[in-house]
Amino acid sequence: MDTTAIPRALVALGNSLVVGSVAGPKTKAAVKAFQTAHGLSADGTSVRGPRQR
Repeated sequence: MDTTAIPRALVALGNSLVVGSVAGPKTKAAVKAFQTAHGLSADGTSVRGPRQR
């Protein structure tokens, strides 16, 4: 998987992130916020789990 796909998607959703090859604390926080907003377990990881498939 392209390591910038998730940060780019988060930017497209309006998050202010620098897209690079390493996910920093802002990316993790944006992932958690997305997960919370969509009723997912907010652990900040982007690994596909049972509810994310």
